[in-house]
Amino acid sequence: MQYILILSPKRIILGGGVMNQKQVFSSIYKYLQGFLRDYVSLPELSEYIVSPGLGNNAGIMGSLLLAKNAIVEAECG
Repeated sequence: MQYILILSPKRIILGGGVMNQKQVFSSIYKYLQGFLRDYVSLPELSEYIVSPGLGNNAGIMGSLLLAKNAIVEAECG
């Protein structure tokens, strides 16, 4: 909650094993709404706090992209 107030991120992405249980998100939305009490204006919470678009593959896909970028950089100079 402090990160929302201090940093004002455009979106929060939560992943990991626990976040695979969809009921966790509804608990987060309920807690956050009660805690903030309209102190700050946020978009629809289901669009603001989301799971990773790549699901459980986000870590490996990010690693592969970093490796690809390193190879391209090495080849180009």
